Amino acid sequence: MGRSSNRVKRYGGGGGGGGGGGKKTSTASSLNTIADPVGVQQRLQYLATPTQRLTWEEYKEKHKKQFESRLEQGMDEETAEYRRQLDQERNEKLARGTNHRDLADKADKKRKKKDKKDKKDKKDKKEKKEKKRQRV
Repeated sequence: MGRSSNRVKRYGGGGGGGGGGGKKTSTASSLNTIADPVGVQQRLQYLATPTQRLTWEEYKEKHKKQFESRLEQGMDEETAEYRRQLDQERNEKLARGTNHRDLADKADKKRKKKDKKDKKDKKDKKEKKEKKRQRV
């Protein structure tokens, strides 16, 4: 008894070759078609008669407009989806505006900080010069 002992068996036959394990079923209709000479003759006649089928070229010509319209529809749908994505991205960027520091680039922040520092340094230098002039 292994771990698969609870499984339902799929077929009733035993393992290995040989015969005799399974049931052979035959219906009366399958026996009649083989033994009935009229039925066999009808079947052969049906198979022998050529059927009217379109060649691949004829089929393509007949359905050419359908194929083209389907291809165009697919391309139009892809283009429309791409445009929707672009519009959405553009609207998100425009919604930010220009006065949002939290959304600004880090480079801009660094530049602004440096500018402030430079202005402060210039102001300090100017004040020092004025103090020196007053002393002299």
